[in-house]
Amino acid sequence: RQRQMCIRDRSGSVPNVVGKDFETAQSTLENAGFQVNTVWVYDDNVATGNVVGQTPSSAAAGATITIRVSSGPRPSA
Repeated sequence: RQRQMCIRDRSGSVPNVVGKDFETAQSTLENAGFQVNTVWVYDDNVATGNVVGQTPSSAAAGATITIRVSSGPRPSA
């Protein structure tokens, strides 16, 4: 008799780093086994250097997580 194995998608939840400072967010995600892609964005409400958002919220180990980090308010022209 043959046994069949079911390979499951090993997606898991990604640690929530929104609101954390950039260095803490990056090390938290890397220590959890993810790659990190950083995008700097202007934000009037979040302090410079803090994470505004992240995607995705669920991913397989080794996946790339994009974090959006505040550059502070957009400079006035």
